[in-house]
Amino acid sequence: MGTKHEFCKRGHLLAETRHPKYGCMVCVKLRYCENWEKVNQRNRDWAKNNPNRCKDAADRSRLRRYGWTPETVAAARIEQADCCAICRTPFTETPDADHVHVKPPKPRGLLCNACNVGIGLFKDSPEILEQAVAYLRKY
Repeated sequence: MGTKHEFCKRGHLLAETRHPKYGCMVCVKLRYCENWEKVNQRNRDWAKNNPNRCKDAADRSRLRRYGWTPETVAAARIEQADCCAICRTPFTETPDADHVHVKPPKPRGLLCNACNVGIGLFKDSPEILEQAVAYLRKY
């Protein structure tokens, strides 16, 4: 006796990984492909009507990727007196959440954009930065 297969109402074979809420994933993808303009417009309208929710979600996602949370950022801002951890310039824009480039990333401190870009250009290397300092002191 063979295995009894289950099919959706459009005739697609239902795999074990079917979506619990939407059923047949083939149908879900087909509906999206058939209506992608409407779906994208609906998403743009929602984002326009909910700007804070979009920005907050994007910020949380970005922070999480670098090992930070909104709470750790707030604590670091207080600890650093709302200034860059390197140049001590007060923040006028959203600070960059610096992190050690390991898996998972480890937070280091909050930096202004110029300092964050600077250490990135020096490949986060203390040796290269020390050579740059010696060079600047020489001249």
